[in-house]
Amino acid sequence: MKGNRSKEFAKRKKTGRVLGLTALLSLSMVFGGCKKEDVVRVAVTEEKHVQILAELFCQLAKEKDIECETRQTQPGIANIHPALENDSLQVGIEYTQTAWSNILQKRTTYRPNDLTELQREYHNRKLYWCNLPRVEDAYSLAVSQEMADEYNLQTLGDLAKISETLVIGAPTLFFEEADAYPLIQENYGMDFKTTVNISEQNVAQNILDQKVDVVSAHSLDGGIKAADLVVLEDDLKVGVVATVGIVVSKPAMMEHPQLNVVAQEIGRILTSEQLADLSQDVLNGVATPEEIARQLLIENDLIEQKE
Repeated sequence: MKGNRSKEFAKRKKTGRVLGLTALLSLSMVFGGCKKEDVVRVAVTEEKHVQILAELFCQLAKEKDIECETRQTQPGIANIHPALENDSLQVGIEYTQTAWSNILQKRTTYRPNDLTELQREYHNRKLYWCNLPRVEDAYSLAVSQEMADEYNLQTLGDLAKISETLVIGAPTLFFEEADAYPLIQENYGMDFKTTVNISEQNVAQNILDQKVDVVSAHSLDGGIKAADLVVLEDDLKVGVVATVGIVVSKPAMMEHPQLNVVAQEIGRILTSEQLADLSQDVLNGVATPEEIARQLLIENDLIEQKE
């Protein structure tokens, strides 16, 4: 009997340790893990306009008592989108044409009336596409004012005639994405002497330093305007005007429905020209993305100014 009682006691002691460990793990999940999962992580790249958009989103979300933080990622939809689908990131900045071609694998050119289909297909992927209707981005090419004057360059068609003598510089994504360089090259028959991969950071500086003759230009890049470059007209009208979208993962939207309101309010106060000008201010060291976002939100009565 004594032996049986000893065995029973040992059994209960072992069971108690297991239950105690289980309880500790449960408490750890409650006070540690869950809190971490409540944080809305916003993807941010080195592009200044993306940094401003991310700061606008985070600061406005925090105003609505939603814990939010930015996470540095590599630029390009291929780096950001998978993280949104697996919910390791909850918010990202994407563009309609890139999403249409690269994510949804559509062979047609994106047009504004395709937005409903784009949003439906994203919803099927458990993602919400919150459109910013007045924030548009379009690709072109830019040259220095000196070169434009020397060769009388006003359009992409003008540039195509002398492209074989010139060096073009652009970020890798510009050469790869279907709505960027491939589209321009195919329609204008451009064949540059050399192509050079350059960083997203301050593309225009490469012309000023005379490293290249031509650079990629998109309408949200404040650096192009700051450098006083000539953005060439797309005279064949082949370029795609993409609208910016704030993409939110379904788990985050279900947990925080007001994230949709945050995106809508940003769309209401922001335009393409304004965002490009603000990006220029960041590049010129006038203010940081955090300061710019806060000031814009204060000016539009979306957050209160702290004394």
